[in-house]
Amino acid sequence: MSLTTTDHKLHAFRRRVNAKALTPTAVKALENRVKPHVDYLISLIQRSCSSENRLWSSGHNMADRISFCIADIMGDVTFSQHWDVQRNTTNRHFVHDLPKGVAGIHLVGHMKWLFMFNLHSVLFNELITGVSSLMELSRTFANKRRADKPHDDDIWAHLLASEDPKSGRKFTHEELISEASLFIIGGTDGMISSVTATLFYLVHNPHTLERLTREIRDAFPASDDHACPIRFASRELQEIVYLPACIDEAMRISPPVPSILPRVVGPGGITVEGEFFPEGVDLGIPHYSLHRSLEYFPEPLTYKPERWIRPQSNYFADGQSQNCADTLSAGTGQAPSFTPFGAGRSSCIGKHMAYQEMSYILARLIWQFDMRLDPERGHIGEGVSGGREGRTRKDEFQVYCNFVSRVEGPVVQFRQRQNA
Repeated sequence: MSLTTTDHKLHAFRRRVNAKALTPTAVKALENRVKPHVDYLISLIQRSCSSENRLWSSGHNMADRISFCIADIMGDVTFSQHWDVQRNTTNRHFVHDLPKGVAGIHLVGHMKWLFMFNLHSVLFNELITGVSSLMELSRTFANKRRADKPHDDDIWAHLLASEDPKSGRKFTHEELISEASLFIIGGTDGMISSVTATLFYLVHNPHTLERLTREIRDAFPASDDHACPIRFASRELQEIVYLPACIDEAMRISPPVPSILPRVVGPGGITVEGEFFPEGVDLGIPHYSLHRSLEYFPEPLTYKPERWIRPQSNYFADGQSQNCADTLSAGTGQAPSFTPFGAGRSSCIGKHMAYQEMSYILARLIWQFDMRLDPERGHIGEGVSGGREGRTRKDEFQVYCNFVSRVEGPVVQFRQRQNA
């Protein structure tokens, strides 16, 4: 796929074609494919609020609720087909198996010697099976989309119609199958972990949730017919700067890709920060560590969305200014010290789509419901005092690295807002 090819010219061609399918105009046109799945998520929670004879609903494990909703959105906006996993349990195993496939690809990318004597299938059979499932899933989606009646309003239609503005070349069907896996992964895992992390930090920081709730409900007043006025990818939604600030701060502390995007040193070696690395060495910066560096983020373990939007007045205890503060801007997903979408020519081309989808889901939930941490199962997703090193912080959303993040929780209770 375009993300993993090492041929620079081929990568540039694939990226140019993919980018044409994800322009802001193309993303906005996907509203009718996104909205029904978020509507259904809202209706599920509404039913749990009204069916129980108490003020608050029972707890919802949002890792499941969000992952099923986003998986259905991904299939619809990309291929005009989806697994219907919100309503039907049959295909839910695909959602849970995808991170294993990504982990398998990442593993053998680091350790190619695993292919010797077929060791990869012996030592890591579950991950390799996940790779095979991902590839088969990509082929199935691509082939079915090819055989179905024409659709002109999904991402696949753009990929079929687009051609490289430089060469005039289009994707072959086999190239499309490879790109399908990229859209399946990119359209699910990162957004699932980012939305659930944002919910975790909101319910663990009530003052932040209160401010965000007030800003969303003030921007979108309730009407007499009780219909939610929030539109996907709308200008009004994008004007609420505190919402992407909350998302960015969640991705900073609990990044969707915690580990590294490895790069191989080329001929002649390279010197980085005064240290020489010879040809063939793999280099990378773990996002998890970079995002917590005190050099760039004062109070790095504190969830503080305000750092993304307030006047640049962040200082260290010794009075030195934060040397990258001028680059912090909510909703851009890009700063020298903040790389949840990667950086450079391999950065995520779906960043705009991701922000619109994440913002829309969170805004709809916050507009419709009050929410709080479940009193009985609220510990799910938290660190544990006395637990393993690095996992002891109760207020930190726990991520497990499969290259993408694997998450669980938070468990949240909802109630219908009183004036809608």
